[in-house]
Amino acid sequence: DGALVALGCLSALGPSVYVSLLALGVEQLTVRLDACAECPIGAALHPHIVEAVEQAQAVMAARGEGDRLQILADTPTEQSARPVFYASNPPLSRRGFLQFFTPQRSSTAADILPPYAPQIDGDRSAPRERRRLVGALRLMDEAPANHHLPAGERYVDLSVDEKCTACGVCARICPNEALLFEQGEDEFWLGFVAANCTNCDLCTRYCDPQALKFNGTPTVSRLTDRPILLRHDTLYRCQKCSAPYSGDENGGLCPVCAFRRDNPFGSRPPTPMQDKLKK
Repeated sequence: DGALVALGCLSALGPSVYVSLLALGVEQLTVRLDACAECPIGAALHPHIVEAVEQAQAVMAARGEGDRLQILADTPTEQSARPVFYASNPPLSRRGFLQFFTPQRSSTAADILPPYAPQIDGDRSAPRERRRLVGALRLMDEAPANHHLPAGERYVDLSVDEKCTACGVCARICPNEALLFEQGEDEFWLGFVAANCTNCDLCTRYCDPQALKFNGTPTVSRLTDRPILLRHDTLYRCQKCSAPYSGDENGGLCPVCAFRRDNPFGSRPPTPMQDKLKK
């Protein structure tokens, strides 16, 4: 039993910090917010702190362990003496500090914390906060695999139906490489990495045949960095432009050539633009 005083404001912490501490062996974690009332900007930042803790609680609740993380808004009436450590100056090294909390699992800290370098232009990996959270959940391998993550926290599962034309737009437009597209001579594969998906909705908006669908939230077992196969199907070659495509053969034509055949003087803007024109 001990207290950790964070450097600066707790509003700078995301839910991954709280889940990581629980993953590293802290049995019970209480976040004290009684000092927020005396802070000159506490009223503005307090909601952000509560939101991060509640998101972490929702993740733990999906594992059936929501009671391991609590918020304490008022100063406790009964207080007992216990060691107090400051995050800015712990009495031992950072590695040793983590060992204090997890004497049996000190080597797992590196599995949670990715490099501190910020993302740069062109980096299509998942946000650092998401990678940390997934790393923490991965350590909790004793969780029931069929527990679904909470709705409304940007965790989503995807499915794809037979309308998929194998255009690959969804994978190219995804900012976090949550969708992976591969094609061979006469077949293609579409994979989904649930851990990378932040529910930005770009893939479903730009999917012209509307083949991608949100399918609730993923289970703990699906929130992994390994691709899950969404679709594996046959590829055809367009008789007019030789482009590969899947789905309805359209008389041997790809969707683009089939549209031009049926609408020789028409044009079709991308799906998001169609939605704007309808309004």
